[in-house]
Amino acid sequence: MDHTFVSPRILEPSMPPQDKQSNSETSAFTSYADALKTLREDNDKTQEDVANGCLISHKMIGHYENKRRIPGLEVSKAFDGYFKIPKPGIFTVLQPLVIEELNLPTGMQAYFEQESQAASVRIVAPNLYPGLIQTEDCARVILTAGQRAGTIEGDLSLRMSRQEILERPDPPELVVLLKEAVLREIIGTAEVTRNQLGHLLDLMELPNINIQVIPTGAPVYLAGELTLLDFEEGPGLAHSEGGGGGILVEAPDQVAGAAIRFSRIAALAMSAADSKRLIREIMESL
Repeated sequence: MDHTFVSPRILEPSMPPQDKQSNSETSAFTSYADALKTLREDNDKTQEDVANGCLISHKMIGHYENKRRIPGLEVSKAFDGYFKIPKPGIFTVLQPLVIEELNLPTGMQAYFEQESQAASVRIVAPNLYPGLIQTEDCARVILTAGQRAGTIEGDLSLRMSRQEILERPDPPELVVLLKEAVLREIIGTAEVTRNQLGHLLDLMELPNINIQVIPTGAPVYLAGELTLLDFEEGPGLAHSEGGGGGILVEAPDQVAGAAIRFSRIAALAMSAADSKRLIREIMESL
């Protein structure tokens, strides 16, 4: 059945964007959240209705409305389509302003956009749990270390938003190789660490996620995460972190080299069953 939706009252696409320095009540992030909630309520739609119509997890609508998750471009286009907003669309216009407001480095923006479109994500994590598999409490502890307090909530929201790709109807295949030392490190408190390990075990029950442990002593020497992104169409990408920053690699020969390195490291990892057993043992010992 076709529906006629009530036009939004928050912000029209033709209106000029809010100044980046404006207060939180007039920020692009607040305007986005308010527009979503107002449109939904004015059209007598529940959060579940909108989630079903946009093919996303039900809980994400509440997160967007409360600014606990940062919206991506694809979900913004879905909101514009669901509410039948003429192009360019309120949410499509506001989404890049939200990202700009958060002051993300250009390279990081490019990586997150590519990650959200990947058909598979393969990660070697020598030092920390990758952002895609962190619990919110674990992410908060990690982000708090050495950062200004004013940036933590925005960074936390962004990190949790990235995990939406694992909750969509067609989630990517995710392979994570974790060094054993990462599992044995206490993150903040024993409880936070225990919950993080339990989260890993829950993820390992999903058919599209494979987490394997690289045992202590294996000859794996990386300064930071190595990530490989593969797509349904087009060439893959690699992303390496270290020295306080990240590099997105597009050159085919370098991506191929990174893939070979990943395969060699994967050959050193424990089986999924043995990895699960070790994670459970460490969790129960805390």
